Amino acid sequence: MFVCAITKKLSRPGIKPIKLVTLTRPKTYTETRRNEDTGLIETVQIGSGFEIVKEVDVSEEGLAIWNAAQAKEESSF
Repeated sequence: MFVCAITKKLSRPGIKPIKLVTLTRPKTYTETRRNEDTGLIETVQIGSGFEIVKEVDVSEEGLAIWNAAQAKEESSF
């Protein structure tokens, strides 16, 4: 059982929550390596992506409300 973050309703027993990512931020992944030519230790970027900052539990009803609000927001642009 869980409380939906959008509708604030308590779920029925046995229902699993849907994890909804509400906030992300960019992330750069680096690695420290020794430069073979100079012998100095350097920090090298090996990848980039996004990491989850905030994630909430929602029900199917709450997810439908969230998706409708996102579609409405996108159509206003």
